[in-house]
Amino acid sequence: MKLFPTLKGIKNSFPLLLLAAAIFPQVASAEISLEVGKPEQAGTDTVTVTPPGGEAGSVALVLAGTESAEEKADKLEEGLKGKKIPFTRSKTKFTFEQDGVDVDVKSKQKMILIVKGKKAPHIGEMRFQGVLSGVDAHGSESLFQASLGFHKRLQKGGGIELILANARLSFSDLSGPTVDNLLQNILSEFRADLPESLRSRLSLDLDRNSIIFEFPENTRESFVNSFTSDITTDSFLGMQIIPVPTITVK
Repeated sequence: MKLFPTLKGIKNSFPLLLLAAAIFPQVASAEISLEVGKPEQAGTDTVTVTPPGGEAGSVALVLAGTESAEEKADKLEEGLKGKKIPFTRSKTKFTFEQDGVDVDVKSKQKMILIVKGKKAPHIGEMRFQGVLSGVDAHGSESLFQASLGFHKRLQKGGGIELILANARLSFSDLSGPTVDNLLQNILSEFRADLPESLRSRLSLDLDRNSIIFEFPENTRESFVNSFTSDITTDSFLGMQIIPVPTITVK
């Protein structure tokens, strides 16, 4: 599944000055990694990887909720190999290194998508779909969590700063009982956490039930994360690396 059906809106974020020139794709030193956590409940997770210019490959992970993180990773590895999706694995972390690759995750478990690299613009997405019941599998009040962040090198002193936006909400914290209310509340939490200069990179897409963030270029490491314990709601993660064209003047 493509993270975004079109690149509408992205072109304004990454403008190109077109003189008499030939455009060639730049090799972006970036990769997307998926960190797999221990299942907390039974269910089916889906990981979809779409290579640039290729067909999407989806792996369904049927989980009993009793597996370890390593056992869940073993199932994902078997499924990715069956779909002939290129990846590397280190313990419970899976890495996809192709430029323009799109990784999308549907899960009720805790997972995190990470991008490492300096020169690849990329976009993260967090989605929630379903009907909010207000309770988890044990009958307790349901929880909703989403976060995004990245490491940025400081101009003065050359240190590293972590930019983080996080929302952790109980059902009773929401302004209303719908997914739209949930997304609007998460967006408000994100806006409060982010510096004012970065808030315009956030957008809300109620048609897709998603919050989208355009990460700044030249970030050292960035991530998106989401989770819900609600029995009738699913959380989704998506990350897409955008290949950057370079300009060679003739």
